[in-house]
Amino acid sequence: AGLLLEDMRARLVDADVIATNAALAASATGHQWASALNVLHGLPLGFADSITHASAMRASARASQWEKALALLRGLVKFGRPSVFCYSLMLSAGAKGNTPRWQSQLGLVSELRGLGLEPDLVLLNSEIACHGRSQHWHQCLAMLRRMRQATVSPDSITLTSVALACEHAGRLEKVLEILKKM
Repeated sequence: AGLLLEDMRARLVDADVIATNAALAASATGHQWASALNVLHGLPLGFADSITHASAMRASARASQWEKALALLRGLVKFGRPSVFCYSLMLSAGAKGNTPRWQSQLGLVSELRGLGLEPDLVLLNSEIACHGRSQHWHQCLAMLRRMRQATVSPDSITLTSVALACEHAGRLEKVLEILKKM
């Protein structure tokens, strides 16, 4: 990310927020979290948007730098710019580290709701997957019931996550119930 932006500057090409976000997204796929953070911290005040922060968070989280990614999220909250997208990214990224973080991840969901933000389908699916990985299959079923009663409709990812959680818990009868309702 940093090299690309430096090359652009050397060619006297101004990097707008879109080019910067693209460079940061590339650093996430290349596991260059330190470069992504350097670019983010080197940007002029007010230049970065939530996508810029999310790209740096993703790069950090993918490299198992959960605490650094979480610090970026806290910065967004501090400056009044949190988004459901960033919380969703953190919830799904936390599962990819080496240590189980389900309690921290579920704390993020509570925090999001405390900020008055409504979870979207992606975040709810990540929350269900988190409950499933932590062997809380009953929570997965409860969330599925609530989703069916609310405005957010479960999709195939939702149903698969709930079914997997029940299967891992040996609750095959629940898996069959879910499949019947599909």
